[in-house]
Formats: sequence, structure tokens, C-alpha cells
Amino acid sequence: MDLVRLHRKAPASFDLWAHYEHRKLTSPKWAHTRNHTVFGNNLTLHENLEIGMKTYGTLSTEELDALRMTRGHRNTTGF
Repeated sequence: MDLVRLHRKAPASFDLWAHYEHRKLTSPKWAHTRNHTVFGNNLTLHENLEIGMKTYGTLSTEELDALRMTRGHRNTTGF
């Protein structure tokens, strides 16, 4: 849900994060190590976004904001 919301509200930030993740995952420095993705499920941010879009893609940004606030994320952030 948060990835879908981030992708809608700050697409440049999402793309930059995905770029850094891709750079890390393809770096020879980290080859042959336990180089997991951010969620530890070995799916990239774009793959996790696709899963999130299937679940939350029909919700509006305002509905995503409201849902986020009901799930214990009452912190104020830039996103």
C-alpha cells in the first residue's frame, strides 16, 4: 500500500529509490552475498509495486492516505 502511495505522490522519489536498489543488486561488490531487497522477499521494488497495484490500485490517493492513517502510521512524513 505504501509503495503505491509513494509511487503516486512522489514518483521521482520512488524511481530514485528503485534506481539505487537496482544499482545495489547488480553491483559486483555485493555478488555472492546475502543481498536481499528492501522487503527481504527477493522481489524488487517494481515487482512489489505490481503486487501492491493489484491489491490497492483501484483506490484513490485520498483513500490510500486515509487507509495509511488507520494502520498505525500517524507519523508526519514528506510522503
